[in-house]
Amino acid sequence: MSAFCCQRSQEITDNLIEILASIIKRIGTRAERRINKELIEDFKDVTYED
Repeated sequence: MSAFCCQRSQEITDNLIEILASIIKRIGTRAERRINKELIEDFKDVTYED
């Protein structure tokens, strides 16, 4: 029983780490898209002002 609980605890920890990693990746991707969008808008503003 102890071995089962220990293994199950490790599996739960591994799953939580995978979920955390995917959340961090998603946050990074969203931030990158937002920055790219802002840069494109700034570029458009500069090119249209001339």
